[in-house]
Amino acid sequence: MRIGIRCDAGTQTGFGHLVRELALAEELRRRDADCVFYMTPQSAGKDLVFDAGFYMCLPTAPNWVGNEKFDAFIVDLEHGCPMKLAEDVRPSTDRFVVLDGTGYKDEEEGRRLADIVIFQGATPYAKDLDWDGFEGKWYSGPEWVILRKEFVEACKYDYDREGIVILGGGSDPKGVTELAVDALRSRTGVTVVLGPGFDRELNCPRWWRILRNPDDLVSAMAGAKMAVASYGMTVYELMCLGIPTVVVSISEYHAGCAAMLESESLISLGEIGKVTPAQIEYALEELREPVSRVVDGKGAERVADLILGGVR
Repeated sequence: MRIGIRCDAGTQTGFGHLVRELALAEELRRRDADCVFYMTPQSAGKDLVFDAGFYMCLPTAPNWVGNEKFDAFIVDLEHGCPMKLAEDVRPSTDRFVVLDGTGYKDEEEGRRLADIVIFQGATPYAKDLDWDGFEGKWYSGPEWVILRKEFVEACKYDYDREGIVILGGGSDPKGVTELAVDALRSRTGVTVVLGPGFDRELNCPRWWRILRNPDDLVSAMAGAKMAVASYGMTVYELMCLGIPTVVVSISEYHAGCAAMLESESLISLGEIGKVTPAQIEYALEELREPVSRVVDGKGAERVADLILGGVR
């Protein structure tokens, strides 16, 4: 069984799309499927693909896949699936899947050619999108969130939790990390996690712990009592681990998604640029332990079931 995956990663787009596709590819490989990643030459995530033991292809002129055929093809890009890409991919497969097809850019309407559209987590605008001509099915909610297996495994253990962890994401293009650092500068017991695409100097108190692209990210997150995080897959990982979190978003769309997740254990402050360090400090004092875990970590299994259910 052969499955194509189109995604990218970089300092501007972040690494969340690639990270979840690698997690999904691991689950599909466990079920004897061969996955091939299609990425742009400038994508920053090529090493992650190779390190995970998957193949990667560059686009084939005049379209993305040339004459290749797939049992299923998945598109997971920052702004959904462009119509041109959908038209290129559609003839190559009988099972066309779009992940996170937000479509909040007017031209990104290729999801309408898909058999399955899966929105990752909270999606406030899904029902309002233009679904004209769409003949497939779409799914939305935290139960569909794809997480790395190490986070799912970590939920089985109890951690001694202390301090605060700052998580700006893979590249943090808008500076959520710097904002959180300013908010917490007087505190002790702070850990700052910098992703593989973070390329700026950071002025932190010398008594803080700074982790750059750590090998054991799970322990850094699971051992924290609270977190300040940029909205994205990291927030769902924190929810799976049961870590109370203050969320700052890098776009209006992300802010809308984060607002849907609000509870006593998750406070969304909205879009960066409208958030002050004082608001972060106050929100941390208001956080409470979660009553239950909304994200159960089984999203990769559910998505794989949907994909393989139509190609067996």
